[in-house]
Amino acid sequence: MTKYVVTRLLSAVPVLFLVSLVSFFGIRVLPGDLAEARLGEGATPQDVALEVKTMIWDRAPN
Repeated sequence: MTKYVVTRLLSAVPVLFLVSLVSFFGIRVLPGDLAEARLGEGATPQDVALEVKTMIWDRAPN
């Protein structure tokens, strides 16, 4: 039973890593802006700018 649990945990690590990579690059590659996607089609440019500033997406990651 212990061997089974260890095997399942070790196999989960690469799966979680790959899911994280796909999610990260999917967000980066898809067209459009994340703020526009969050706010919807009816968002004004001012709303988008405020969302970007609020979520600190206007700064480069450190």
